[in-house]
Amino acid sequence: MEGITTTSEQCDKLYRFYEMVIEQNKVMNLTAITDYDRFVIKHFVNSLMIAKVMDMTTPMTVLDIPVQAQAFRCSYQDSIP
Repeated sequence: MEGITTTSEQCDKLYRFYEMVIEQNKVMNLTAITDYDRFVIKHFVNSLMIAKVMDMTTPMTVLDIPVQAQAFRCSYQDSIP
């Protein structure tokens, strides 16, 4: 991965995850990104880049709000008088 060191076992697990997402994507809309190279960049690299700036060896709480939820919240709140 670009800028991130992974073991061959981790790469195998990430690839298996990719395969499972693509398979499940056939019956439920999980992602529009199905091309392997784009999937790696958009889903894996972008998600793992936090490890470059945070100490991932200590427990922490992280809140992840999907972009779609943020857009809905903004448009919904904007419509309230």
